[in-house]
Amino acid sequence: MKRHHRHNSRRTLAMLLGAAVAIGGLTGCQSSDEEKLRRWIETTKRATAAEPAQLAASTGTSAPPPAPATESDPFAIARLAAPAQAAATHPEASRRREALEAFALDSMQMVGVLHRGGKTVAVLRVGDQIHHVGVGQYMGMRHGRVTRITDQEITLRELVLEGESDWKEHMTSLKLEASST
Repeated sequence: MKRHHRHNSRRTLAMLLGAAVAIGGLTGCQSSDEEKLRRWIETTKRATAAEPAQLAASTGTSAPPPAPATESDPFAIARLAAPAQAAATHPEASRRREALEAFALDSMQMVGVLHRGGKTVAVLRVGDQIHHVGVGQYMGMRHGRVTRITDQEITLRELVLEGESDWKEHMTSLKLEASST
């Protein structure tokens, strides 16, 4: 039993000795690297920056004056103001906008139709809200006026700006969504 104890103490002593040598080696490396860093910092501090190169003297020339605006100039004031003027000359510019004109047709779903007092009203879902719309009312962001409502679709006449000032009528429709139940 004593023999076994001596063997363990020798092994422990060898491990402690190895650890001490390793720590000493690391400390030596650390001081060496630290010394190199200090020398580099000192050398860099002592070095002076080179003087910046002198710029060439100006010859006194200036840029040519801007060319006068022409019809082909895409940045001409008249061309930039054209969309604003076209919007002002919209055929229905004086009309009061309706609530459903704030939403794109793509965001609307026709979910049903109601018949009340001889009139047909379409039921729409916009997000998580339900809206009713009848013939003559406006919806969509392209000035869409409801012209007809059937059990299967809503037909709209939209006014679309083509070019700078040409308003064109386009017919479109919003079809009844198939029931998922």
